[in-house]
Amino acid sequence: MFLFMICVSMSAATTVLFEGKQALNWNDGLKIDAAQFDNAQAGDIITVTTDGGGFKLVVFSPWTVLNENGASGDGYAITDETLEAIKTDGIHVQGDESVNVLKVELSSDAPQPAEKNVVATLLNEQQTIGNWDNTVEVAGSLFTEAGVKEGDYIRVNYTTEGDAQIQLCANTPEWHNIYNCADLPAAKTVFDFLLTAKDLADIEADKLYIQGKNFTICNVQIVREATETAISNIAITAKTDKNNIYSIDGTRLKNKPQHGLYIMNGKKYIAK
Repeated sequence: MFLFMICVSMSAATTVLFEGKQALNWNDGLKIDAAQFDNAQAGDIITVTTDGGGFKLVVFSPWTVLNENGASGDGYAITDETLEAIKTDGIHVQGDESVNVLKVELSSDAPQPAEKNVVATLLNEQQTIGNWDNTVEVAGSLFTEAGVKEGDYIRVNYTTEGDAQIQLCANTPEWHNIYNCADLPAAKTVFDFLLTAKDLADIEADKLYIQGKNFTICNVQIVREATETAISNIAITAKTDKNNIYSIDGTRLKNKPQHGLYIMNGKKYIAK
């Protein structure tokens, strides 16, 4: 009797972190900011392409060598142990000054974050936040009129040259922080905040107050995760034991799981 699995063929999602031509060195090298790894997960692959020379891939804080003697096109698989350091400090590509980096990519076979659709635009004019000396207000009635609900996100589209922070507040039943404080990287232009039922009730009873330093608000929107998903290229594949098996978070397994998703030969399988 044969045991069959449903094989879901899904191509890896690849993000280009750097593309151009930059000479390396053994000090700072090429820095890829931590903000570009916000959605990275264990098992994702960092691939470095050079003009033929070798490179070294490191994290500065805490000091961690990811790839000691990399060759052009080599990939480094992020582990559970190095994920936090990379998300905190980013990575540096080091090497001899005669070596040029041409491209750095991040590839993932893991499920990608759900798409978010814009439900409403509540504020559509630029307003500059100084150094904690300007508060932007969004009326709570706008949230009610737009049908905002628990689980929606407040999205602040912004620009900054760096050293920026954002804070969200309400004044019902008294002044308090809905979100204490977050850094706004110059490499990104979007800040999303997930609304709880209490957050929404406090805002609708009064206003949303946005404050912080060193950024310009382009607009304030409400976005909602898309509810429909699609799986394509479904094929039936016979069970085999000769290949390495990994959990969805990149952990190597001794045997195939009896239930849920697992990865083998770069493809995802659903065991039922």
